Amino acid sequence: MLKRSVPIFAGLSCAVCAVCILWPASDATSVAVAYAGICLSSGLALPFVSKPRRRLAFGAMLLGALGILVSCESRKLERMQPLQAGHWIQWPATNGGDGHFYSLTPAAANWIEAEKLAAAWGGTLATIHSEAGQRFLNGAFLTGDFEHLPLWIGLFDRATNGTMRLRLRNALARFGVHRERFAWVTGERLSYTNWKSGEPNNSPPGEYYVTVNWEFSDDPPRGVKGDWNDTPVDGTTGYGGRTTGPYFGIIERDTDPKLPLPRIPYSWRAGTLAGLALLAGLGKLAFKPRRT
Repeated sequence: MLKRSVPIFAGLSCAVCAVCILWPASDATSVAVAYAGICLSSGLALPFVSKPRRRLAFGAMLLGALGILVSCESRKLERMQPLQAGHWIQWPATNGGDGHFYSLTPAAANWIEAEKLAAAWGGTLATIHSEAGQRFLNGAFLTGDFEHLPLWIGLFDRATNGTMRLRLRNALARFGVHRERFAWVTGERLSYTNWKSGEPNNSPPGEYYVTVNWEFSDDPPRGVKGDWNDTPVDGTTGYGGRTTGPYFGIIERDTDPKLPLPRIPYSWRAGTLAGLALLAGLGKLAFKPRRT
């Protein structure tokens, strides 16, 4: 009986999971349950399938387990999202702005966590492409309790992707070929900068992530409000004032925050559907009993 039910259970689990992934309003809990079904049905199939199909079953089980992890992480971010309801500030095009919406993370975090949260909220850490954009962010966020606090923006050193990139950059520099060190998370060109004099200096053991207002958060304040500085991923320690990390981040999104966000990132949805399609094409999702 179990042998007969495994293919049916596996097929139904994959069908339910596909529906949850395609339905934008599906919450993380329902998607996690669907992934759990794939994981369980694939695990049950392992003892009853031939060796080639066993690899497919193991692949489906691994895909389901990864899906559960991603869904649980998305669930954590879902719980944080209502904290920012009604706290978005638009830079309207009528005032020379880009029409985007901006907000702060609800708590201080390291740069990577802040960028993940920004992505879960349908945006990225903020990008700044002009002096006008810098003035807008200064007036919107560097006031009150945050006037003397560093804030993350979406600028980072490409070398954080691995030492090979850093070695290549250093090798090219020996021949007089210099490549831009920092990049925006959106992939846009770095056309405007607002570095504090002497920055970025990449102090040991390495500073790969950018804040605004770091120098202005010292006691007494140095530099100018909104100046940029490179820091470690968790921020700096031991410099005095309010410079000790981690920091809040400025989030930017180009769509109205009142619109609902997808519960699971579209990149993961697309990857899962591609994985299911591959498994279906190779194994037809019907695990036949082993012949004796």
